[in-house]
Amino acid sequence: MGSPTVREAGYDHALDRFLNVFADHDEQWAGGLHREVAARLVTLAGPTSGESCLDIGGGAGDVAAALGEAVGPSGSVVSLDISERSVELARARAGPNMHLMRMSADDVIFRDRTFDVVVLSKSIAYASDAVAVIGEAIRTLKTGGRLALFCRRRGLATRAEEAFLDELNAFVRHQPVTVPDRFLGYPGLADRRDLDPALRAAGLDHITFGDVVTGGRATDVAAFDREMMRCWPAARILLEALAGTKRLQFDARIEAAMRELGDDALRYHHPYLLASGIKTGPAVG
Repeated sequence: MGSPTVREAGYDHALDRFLNVFADHDEQWAGGLHREVAARLVTLAGPTSGESCLDIGGGAGDVAAALGEAVGPSGSVVSLDISERSVELARARAGPNMHLMRMSADDVIFRDRTFDVVVLSKSIAYASDAVAVIGEAIRTLKTGGRLALFCRRRGLATRAEEAFLDELNAFVRHQPVTVPDRFLGYPGLADRRDLDPALRAAGLDHITFGDVVTGGRATDVAAFDREMMRCWPAARILLEALAGTKRLQFDARIEAAMRELGDDALRYHHPYLLASGIKTGPAVG
C-alpha cells in the first residue's frame, strides 16, 4: 500500500460534498460528455476477456460497467470512489463481476502488480496529489498492463473561464468559507507537457494522447455560474454558501469581468485530455 499524501484541511470533506451532489447528474452532464469520455477510456485501455481491472475514481459506474462487459464473467472489475452517493449509484448498475468500494484514490489497498488494466476515471481531475494517484495506479498494474486516464485540459480554457477563476480566487480570500487551494484552478497535471514525463517517470511507456472537447456560450451570468459550478468544486462550495448581498457582489464582479471580454464573454469549454500507456517496468527512482 502506498504512503498517504498530506491533504489540506477539509479537502476530503469538500470533495465528497461536491461529488455527492454531482453524481446524480453525471451521465447527462454537457450533453452526455462523460459517457463519451468513459467509452473512449475503455477503448484506450483495451480490456479483454478474463482480465482483472481497477477503476479509480469510478463515479456512477460508466467505466466500470463497460469494463465488466468487456472482460466477461471470467474477468473482474473493482471500482473505487470517495463519494458515497457515487458508489451507491454504481452498485445499482453493477454486474456480477463488479465490486464497488469507497476509497481514496491515492492510497488503495491492493498489492503490487494485481491488475491487467487500471483506469483513472475522475481521479486526476479532483486529486489532492495527482502524481501520488498515478503512482498508486501504476503500482497496482502488472508489468505489460495498460493504464488509461483523463483530466481536464488546461490549455483550452476560455478567457471567460480564466476571468471567472481569477475572480473566484480573489473573492474567496475574503470569505469565511474554507476552500482547498487545489479547488481554485486546474490540477498540476493538466496538459501533455506535464503529464507525459509524469507517466514515464512512474514506469509507463508507449504513451498516446487524445482529446474530447465540447463547449458553448451561456445566456447570462447566472447560467455561466451554473456551468462553472458543474466544473469546479470551489465554485459550487462558495456560490452555494453565498446569499443576499455577498452573492450579488460576486455576480457583479463577474458581470464586470465579462463586459471586458466582448465577444469572448460567457463562453466556456469542457475540454478533456485522455492518455494511455503500458507498464514496461518499475518506476524510475
